[in-house]
Amino acid sequence: MAIVLTKSDCLELNKKLPNLNCELSNGVIWGTLDFKCCYDFDRCELIYTETGENYIQDAYEIRIDFNESDTFGFPKIYEPSGIIKEFAEASNLKLEDLHINKDSYDICCLGIFPEYLWISAWQFIIEKVIPFFYWQSYRRINGQEPWKGFTHGNAGIIEAMRYSVKDVSKSKSRNKPCPCGSGRKYKKCCLRRDMILKSKLKNLRSSAQSADKSGE
Repeated sequence: MAIVLTKSDCLELNKKLPNLNCELSNGVIWGTLDFKCCYDFDRCELIYTETGENYIQDAYEIRIDFNESDTFGFPKIYEPSGIIKEFAEASNLKLEDLHINKDSYDICCLGIFPEYLWISAWQFIIEKVIPFFYWQSYRRINGQEPWKGFTHGNAGIIEAMRYSVKDVSKSKSRNKPCPCGSGRKYKKCCLRRDMILKSKLKNLRSSAQSADKSGE
């Protein structure tokens, strides 16, 4: 489901993140993303507070374009300030290891979330955009990632699946307890999620093959 930028989103941004500009007519949010939060390792949760263990205050120049979509149909996020790129170069890291598109150094890869449907742009920023940049700051400041991210590209999609690509649709998998630990059968839990991932993987591989053929 595509996220649409609305007037209420712009009002929320103006109150809580005033250094971000909201261009409703163009479907773009841009400016300085300032955040103050910490990560609770016990609950595996980002907490918006100005105190606490693992507290980080940081800022990035960003641009969110609601007219462009990533692999899963969500708005593309850009980091034109180049902070992440500079850290990658200084630390001899690949951009992909920091979840940045290697072919366009300022496009951020926020993750793999086929089962999630945000109801607003504001919710998307709070639940995905700020956590992404907190992860970047924590990695830069502490030399390690606060939580494990999936590998960039097709390999990450495969990692995110509860069962392997071959086993997703097999009856013996469908009736087993879901590997996510919910206690429900796989077919009543993460099967739909895995089918979306499998479909995305197939489409990406087909696109890559078509691009290879056209370049011959």
